[in-house]
Amino acid sequence: MTADFTTEPRWRSAGRAVLGVLIECGGALAGQPPFSPAPESAGETDEHLFDTHEGDGAS
Repeated sequence: MTADFTTEPRWRSAGRAVLGVLIECGGALAGQPPFSPAPESAGETDEHLFDTHEGDGAS
């Protein structure tokens, strides 16, 4: 056998490194709640949030 068969291929060691990073990230995110947008305040709508109050003297 030659030395090529006794060592791991580069793609295998790179794959193991990537898999290790994904496992670490997944473990870190496991305790986090799923992403959800911020709840809207009671009575506020998008129109109210983006209202420019034209004509009220503000420049």
